[in-house]
Amino acid sequence: MKILINYFSGTGNTKFVADKFAEAFLTEEYSVELFSMEDRDLSNADCDLLVLGFPKFYGYVPLFYLDYVKETLNQSKDTKKVIMFCTESGGTLTSFTEFIEILNDKNYETVWATSIIMPNNYLIKSNYEPTPVLVTEDRINKIFSTVKYIVDNVIGNNTHIETADEEKASRARAMAYGLKEKAGMIAAGYSVDSSCDFCDDCVRVCPTSAILKVEGKYVFTESCINCVRCVNICPSNSITYNGYKPPQYNRLMIKG
Repeated sequence: MKILINYFSGTGNTKFVADKFAEAFLTEEYSVELFSMEDRDLSNADCDLLVLGFPKFYGYVPLFYLDYVKETLNQSKDTKKVIMFCTESGGTLTSFTEFIEILNDKNYETVWATSIIMPNNYLIKSNYEPTPVLVTEDRINKIFSTVKYIVDNVIGNNTHIETADEEKASRARAMAYGLKEKAGMIAAGYSVDSSCDFCDDCVRVCPTSAILKVEGKYVFTESCINCVRCVNICPSNSITYNGYKPPQYNRLMIKG
């Protein structure tokens, strides 16, 4: 069986889980292909089972990832199975309904959709607290067993679709779409302070090429998706958001 694992990861959490899915399927001696949204699109997807992973954005599935799958995944002649996972830190359920409908239209059947709890890596506001170290270690240590449980169940033809409260999901969806229209305003909140040594790491890792170097200064443009990858990759921790310098997420989680 051919397994294709595709993901978007802002600061490393989703990539970490995607890697564990690859590891779990490889232990079953399946053929596995793993790549990110930035590596290439899904137009030449050749698989029996598709695994899609993404972080929760504003309480909802990231709209840019929805668009990526909708626009690049071709219609399948034969029905293909899909596992979807959403990484998040708050312990709230995720609404996969819109995504499942998009996949159904392409003849991809979602057989497992679930949230996976990870450490908080979205720390750009002062009221967002880092996950305590012991809790972080506990969550990370449980990931492979969680993933292996999913893999074993899907191989055994079991199914599970996580269902969120529809009222809350509707509000989250509305907020996500509303903030999509305010991308320029969000991007304007980012800046660099005097500690910046202009190494261009932020430019290099930005998934949407939203950071430009203009006349010796970094400019954050409206293609910013607020993934905070730049904040966490900066070696001098020079990026601020609306004047606040957030603590960087655990660097062990964002390598690669």
